[in-house]
Amino acid sequence: MSKLVRDNVQGVETLELTGKRMNTVVLDNIISTANQIKERTQAEDVILDVADILELLNVFLITENIKAQDVFAKAQEVRNELGSYTKKLIIKE
Repeated sequence: MSKLVRDNVQGVETLELTGKRMNTVVLDNIISTANQIKERTQAEDVILDVADILELLNVFLITENIKAQDVFAKAQEVRNELGSYTKKLIIKE
């Protein structure tokens, strides 16, 4: 898996990605970071990982020419129509 780095990284050779390849790498990095959260025990580590996921989502949206505010508006619309996850419910298996 390719590791995305922030644009202020120094001392390593980098390659700029675009399009579908970029989105594949972004989504892979989101999944990897989300999996790391499962192992976290400190709130600060969780906050940093979630901040990285938000930054990665922002890059994905930019690549897809989608405005973040449109996503937040759609999330509110879906929440109003279908409800939220705040009650932490799952379907019994």
